[in-house]
Amino acid sequence: MKKWPLLEEIELIWGWCSPEFSDLCQTIGLSCPRLKHFRLNELYSGRGSDENNSIANCIGRTMPNLRSLQLTYNMMTNEGLHAILEGCPLLKSLDVRMCRKLTIDRSIMRELEKINNLRLPEDSSDNCKFCDHVRSPFCSCFDW
Repeated sequence: MKKWPLLEEIELIWGWCSPEFSDLCQTIGLSCPRLKHFRLNELYSGRGSDENNSIANCIGRTMPNLRSLQLTYNMMTNEGLHAILEGCPLLKSLDVRMCRKLTIDRSIMRELEKINNLRLPEDSSDNCKFCDHVRSPFCSCFDW
């Protein structure tokens, strides 16, 4: 991937995120220094527990100018969310709907206070255009 220094927005819909996918996220972060809006929507994550936070950690390390982030169906834990919040100080919009490994407790809510537009794991996905694809017959084999 060549450098795209002026690119500010990327959306990826990924069917099966392998461990190598964090390498792609790192390449995007390093190649797009002005990236402000990143949407990564997964249909299924086959990563084991040691790799749950690899994408979140990569986002926190390489995308400091993000203003909005959408990670639906991601398998990150609170540790990964903390890495994002710490590494992306300009973040004002965060969508982590269907991220079932997150535990939203008081300490996480304190970290999320700076976020103006927040969608939590249990929030409705009615207005999520990506989530409509997941509810389609094509994706009926997954037990969400």
